[in-house]
Amino acid sequence: MKICLATIGQFKSQEYERLAANYVKLAGKFAGVEAELLHLPVPKGVPEHETQNEALTRLLEKRGARAFLTLLDERGKSFTSREFAKRVEKIKDGSHSEWIIAVGGAHGYDDTLKTRAQLLWSLSPLTFPHELAAAVAAEQVFRALSILSNHPYHND
Repeated sequence: MKICLATIGQFKSQEYERLAANYVKLAGKFAGVEAELLHLPVPKGVPEHETQNEALTRLLEKRGARAFLTLLDERGKSFTSREFAKRVEKIKDGSHSEWIIAVGGAHGYDDTLKTRAQLLWSLSPLTFPHELAAAVAAEQVFRALSILSNHPYHND
């Protein structure tokens, strides 16, 4: 399965970029998983909330016919790490060509994309900058894959 963590625009913080990229790389080391960190383009001078829906829609048109789409959303479903691992297992076992996890900007995604998504995922009731949310999401995907592989990374 291919996993794509899609974020809006380039990270402003190299520390968050390195952290997210590291967990994406680690997730890709599990058998049968290819992982990537993809920055959806935002034209200079245009607010991200005006272009993020278009950018994700274009990505889905290119790659998403059979993709499982997850949007990070403050009103989405929260999971424990073990519950999330079970969800990841179902996604991996499905007939999906790719799992796209989209991290939006401060205004989130529009209702059309929320309806298209198979999962709205809330990392926490707290609000995070999208760069930090991407790093946390990447770590949680790695953690879920480690749980499914009986890797010692996760401790209950």
